[in-house]
Parts: sequence; C-alpha cells; structure tokens
Amino acid sequence: MPSRSPENPYRYTENEADRAFFTVPAEELAPWLLGKIICHQLPGEKEPRRFRINVTEAYCKKDPFCHAVKAKDKNGIGFVTQNMIGGTLYVHHTTHGKYCFDIVADKKDIAGGVLIRGATNLNGDPDENFYNAEEGNPNKLLIKLKIKPCMNGIDLLKNANEKLQPGEELWIEDDGFDPIDKYLTGERINLSIPKRIDESEKEKYEVYIKKPLRFFLKPSEI
Repeated sequence: MPSRSPENPYRYTENEADRAFFTVPAEELAPWLLGKIICHQLPGEKEPRRFRINVTEAYCKKDPFCHAVKAKDKNGIGFVTQNMIGGTLYVHHTTHGKYCFDIVADKKDIAGGVLIRGATNLNGDPDENFYNAEEGNPNKLLIKLKIKPCMNGIDLLKNANEKLQPGEELWIEDDGFDPIDKYLTGERINLSIPKRIDESEKEKYEVYIKKPLRFFLKPSEI
C-alpha cells in the first residue's frame, strides 16, 4: 500500500503511486473504481457520508459522448475537463438536466472520465444502494452525498480545497476490495445519437454507443 496518512491509511493522497492509479485511460480506471469508497465529511456531522461504488461508465479520449472530446475551443465544457488531472471531481448536467459527477481519468490535457452511476450507502440504510437493475442512479447519489455543482474541479487527492467549507472534506478510499472477477459489463445507459450531426460522424457514434463501457458489480458482491 502506498505511503499515506497514519490517521487514515485507506485514503488516496497526492503521493505518486496514488496519483498514478487515476492517471490511466478511462476504460481502465472505470472497473478499478468499483468497490472504492467516496467519502464526504460535512461540517456539523459526526461521521463522513460513505458510499461504495458499484456502477461506473467510462468516457474515453476518442469517444464522441465524452464531454472533453466535444470541446471545440476554450469556452467548451470539455476544455475544463481536459485541463484536469486524473482524480479530479467533474460535476455536470445529465441529458435530463439533472446533475451527476465523474472522476476524471488520465493525465492532464487527455480527455477522459468515469461517471459514478451507482453506489451503496455504508453508514445508513442498507437498502439505499442506488443499484437499480445494474443501472444505478447518479443524480440521487450526488444528492445523498451532498455534492454540489460548485465543487466541480476539486482534486479528490488533496486534503484542502477553497471550494469546500471549513471542516469539510471530500475524498476516496481503498479498503482493499478487489473487483477482479466480481463485475459484469454492458452498454452505457441513456445515450442516443444526436439528430444534428454529419453522416460522416454518425458511424463513430454508432460504434461507441454499443461498446461495453458500463461496469457493475455482480449482485452477489453488493
């Protein structure tokens, strides 16, 4: 295990080995995030909110559905994500106008991110797992974790961030859960080919919409 704080040896930090875990292509990071724990310590709450990730979706550097790939200039939404390093929080709208969040993958200036689609509540209602037919519910998860749009861009490996309140922390833990042989794959959810695209671009969308880039823990592992 990499060198971490003795106060919490499970928490990912800024050390080189931990950063390297996140600076890989999204399709590699997505299955490895299964079983990791997202934690949010809120001011006034005794214990952090802790959710174990059980459904992810990868959005890759050549993927037309990846926000960073869609960026045309410095004003595009993807310009921001491409300038984030792996391990950064990316909060954005869903196709239905609600918010959800990704964990940015790969090195800076390389497009890619992993949507956190579902997770299990580790310190609350055991039935509150946002794991509905292997699809998850990313917006409900965001609300329950109390992640807000203003938190976009927070580096999850750093201890402090100006976007957080005093006494507030947001981080990821690895308690040793190994996802190998414990997950299944499928097509990503709620994607559709845009109506206003050139025919030359349509084939690329058709290819990526069918790719098995959704990763979810087997029900027996939840």
